[in-house]
Amino acid sequence: MKKRLLLGLALSLAFTACNEQKTPAAKVGFTSPDTEKMAYLFGMQLSHHLFAFVPYQVGEGISYDALMQGFEDAYVMNGDSTKKLQVNEVQLQSISRIYSSKAQSRMGSIQPDSAKRASMAPEQLRAYVDSSLKALPRSEAPKVTGKAVKIDSTSPSIEHFSYMFGVNFYNQFFNLGLQSEMKLSDAAFREGLADGYKSAQDSSYKGVFPKDSVDAIGKRFTEHMQNIQKKKMEEAKAAEEKLKAEIAPLRGDTLADGMPAKMNFAVKMEGVTVKATDLQAFAGKPLMIFYFSATCGHCQHAAPEVAKLAQAYKEQGLSAIAIASGSNSKKGIRQFMENTKLDIPVLLDEARQFGELYSDGYVPKVYLVSPDASYKIYKSFEKELDSVKADIAALLKK
Repeated sequence: MKKRLLLGLALSLAFTACNEQKTPAAKVGFTSPDTEKMAYLFGMQLSHHLFAFVPYQVGEGISYDALMQGFEDAYVMNGDSTKKLQVNEVQLQSISRIYSSKAQSRMGSIQPDSAKRASMAPEQLRAYVDSSLKALPRSEAPKVTGKAVKIDSTSPSIEHFSYMFGVNFYNQFFNLGLQSEMKLSDAAFREGLADGYKSAQDSSYKGVFPKDSVDAIGKRFTEHMQNIQKKKMEEAKAAEEKLKAEIAPLRGDTLADGMPAKMNFAVKMEGVTVKATDLQAFAGKPLMIFYFSATCGHCQHAAPEVAKLAQAYKEQGLSAIAIASGSNSKKGIRQFMENTKLDIPVLLDEARQFGELYSDGYVPKVYLVSPDASYKIYKSFEKELDSVKADIAALLKK
């Protein structure tokens, strides 16, 4: 089947009541700037797909009011961190799984047997599946009221599901603005959502722009994104060349694999739990370094073991620090520390010098550094834990 269940998209929102009028009372028009036209078309495309196809996939009509409420709540929350969604993330994930299961079950019930499937061309198979899916029983969508919707444990599950789409629509709309580096109009996006709903109910309704205008707007947006991508690639190349120039004097003698023979404590650092601009405060002593990313699952498993080692050998003279790779945010790092109970000094490789010199791009890694700055890397820390303990004990005896 050509259309798949949408479980992540975006949009802004204030409900625009739907009516039977064929000419949209839209503020977006031919003289509007592209930031409005593109937002409108994006909203219309998302909304049309949702209302035209998803009900057949899950067997229930989407609640327009709940969808728009989800968008509105996400829109408000983005501007005010004290505001909360009516449905939390765990509940949204749960409702997503429930309806994904419904869609899979309905799809499974109308699949032709292997012999029939083998006799069909791809186009015939798609048409068969589409028509069979639309022939299945389907409950009607809740009536559109244009009123605010309160979502709680007593609300119908379809309202939770529709609310989830509203939240996801806003997130995708917001992210598109970031990616395109354009201030897309949320008002135009709302209009697009409303018109997408109308077009799903009435195939003769085409919205504000005819096809040739839609194609022209789409072409301009594609060209804009290509220019953005080209600029980012040029910036990334310049940043890489700058980084290589910065670390060249820090590399020193190298080993057979090209890695620096010694740990250079002059690498730039950004302190997270300590004040630091480099690693000089940790030079000249036995040191264990935990290199990680806050979004890495393996790092989350390794961190508690690193903390235990640091505590076990602290009195014997082992210092321990953690360095987060440059792609991390301080907020994410602090959350990681809280979740994993990591209680050693933490720094951020914001300048990416440590990662460029001492890592191959994979995390987690543990480094055991001698007072003379020679070091050993453990790329599979949890599997090598016994070796790490033995090496720490040997280092501390020196």
